[in-house]
Amino acid sequence: MRFLLAILFATAIFILQFHFYRKNWNKAFHVAVSYDRPYVNAGETCCLKEVIYNNKFLPIPVVYVKFKASKTFQFENEDNAAVSDFYYRNDAFSVLGYQKIIRKLSFTATVRGYYIIDSVDIVTSDLFLQHHYATILPNLTALYVLPKRLPKKSFEVIYHSIMGEVITRWHDYQDPCFFKGIRPYQPYDAVRAINWKSTAKMGKLNVNTYYPTSAAKVICILNLDTHTMLHTEHLQEFSIQIVATLAKAFIEDSIPVAVYTNGMDCLDTSVVQIESGSSISHLTSIYQCLARINLHAPLADFFSLWKKIMTKQELNIFYVLVSSYRKSDFMEHYHAYEQKGFPISLIVPEFKDIGLQVAGKNIYKWEVPSLG
Repeated sequence: MRFLLAILFATAIFILQFHFYRKNWNKAFHVAVSYDRPYVNAGETCCLKEVIYNNKFLPIPVVYVKFKASKTFQFENEDNAAVSDFYYRNDAFSVLGYQKIIRKLSFTATVRGYYIIDSVDIVTSDLFLQHHYATILPNLTALYVLPKRLPKKSFEVIYHSIMGEVITRWHDYQDPCFFKGIRPYQPYDAVRAINWKSTAKMGKLNVNTYYPTSAAKVICILNLDTHTMLHTEHLQEFSIQIVATLAKAFIEDSIPVAVYTNGMDCLDTSVVQIESGSSISHLTSIYQCLARINLHAPLADFFSLWKKIMTKQELNIFYVLVSSYRKSDFMEHYHAYEQKGFPISLIVPEFKDIGLQVAGKNIYKWEVPSLG
């Protein structure tokens, strides 16, 4: 009789907990996955944070937290993970009543891009691990992996040549009544700008700077069409890095920068572009726009974009074109703008062992490192 009562009691407990867990397991139960910061530079380390919070007395004996992240992320801990088209994570937890668990997963963000984790799959069980319950929770967390900036020595000569053209025009707009400060002499500076008193005191050439009455600005136009079909994505990525590097250099020299490209935005399939600005926050916005370029989407027509941008000549605007593509139709347009008097330079990203074979004023080859 006692044995029978024990069986009935155990059965009653089993049935009661089944119904109780089925109705209450997800009440006051929260799971979230988030990046520890909104953006990192390509090659830097970041963390994914898993947070499980059970804000009720009822314990959850087993919780499986499943989500997918980019396969370009290199995680330090590969346990409970599988990699195919995405990096799939499946972590198990046991959560007591009123308990909060935080787990951090460190990884290296290797590839420029914009990465979202928009949902988390949850699988739990009852107290006796006999019945399983599952749901999908909305989870919006995003990470910008910003494009790499190239070392200064790789573009110093090109930058000084372009800045020489920009500064030549800018000097016509600077107001000598509004002194800004003194900085070290650069090869593109005019001799008349040298502050001889400061030079004698410091033992090195220094120049005066003034607030401009009408600031010069640079418009960077990025063409993601490539000259050949070989290593296309590598050339495109390097071209994006060139624009990010130039934007940083110009803004550090107080030159406002705008960026236009025929690459498509991964968020809304519009062309990526950002208007002129020169603040640190504007530079971050440029990096973020470049990070969102989707190289797997069709490119917009570059010639239409080019024509739309270069509709008028202004002495304080200088155009910097970055394009691996340089076939005859492109070069005809470039030389036509030159002949019309547009201040324009062309930067051609290309591998070291491939000749440029284009002639013209202000055309520069920027050597692309070999693959591997």
